[in-house]
Amino acid sequence: MEPRHSPGFMKYATTLSLTVSGPLMAVISEAILYDSIQEAFLSNRLTWFGVQYVCDARNWTQHQIMSLPSSAETSTLTLHTPQAVVFDAVRYALIVYSLIAILPLPLCSVPFPELADRLEPAISQTLQYGAEATSTTLLLWISSMAALAAIGTPKRASLVAFAARLCRNLRIDSWESMQTILQDYLWSGDISDFDGMYLFLEVQKHMFEQDGGTGDVLEYEMA
Repeated sequence: MEPRHSPGFMKYATTLSLTVSGPLMAVISEAILYDSIQEAFLSNRLTWFGVQYVCDARNWTQHQIMSLPSSAETSTLTLHTPQAVVFDAVRYALIVYSLIAILPLPLCSVPFPELADRLEPAISQTLQYGAEATSTTLLLWISSMAALAAIGTPKRASLVAFAARLCRNLRIDSWESMQTILQDYLWSGDISDFDGMYLFLEVQKHMFEQDGGTGDVLEYEMA
């Protein structure tokens, strides 16, 4: 089972130096490989792995994600530049993903509110850098992970607003379109699709209100 890379992160990696993109893509590859191992094990296609093997793979993958250096620890990234801000946002969003899909912990012990607090200003700052930033699919993935981390917190509204702005710029008009973009990065459908659909409904509601109640809001049945 060979490691794979996501199209979205491969595109993002081309904007980074090799000393930065190498460790990042190694982590992405580990996360995707673990997802494949977990899926195969749960579907009884690779039962010879054994529970211990899957647990070891999970722990290793989580360790790799948590060990990814920040921009402050990376000499080739100049602090407080747009590239450094986006990189740190990616790093925090990866941690959110990992605590949802790789090593889920009891909500009382997961630092989701703290991660949302760090992601919100990073996304806001990135959106201020110009039109190119506001149309990036990477930023939509980051905003979506941040919004999931912010469920039940005061930051949720502003993060939904960011996601709505990006969906508008990317001309996303359905959950399926948004889901396709998220899957280009890292997205665990079995775990997060329900929260993702609710996020999209909030995005639609926000855009509807911004349009003065003149737009169409897509409705999904939540069974």
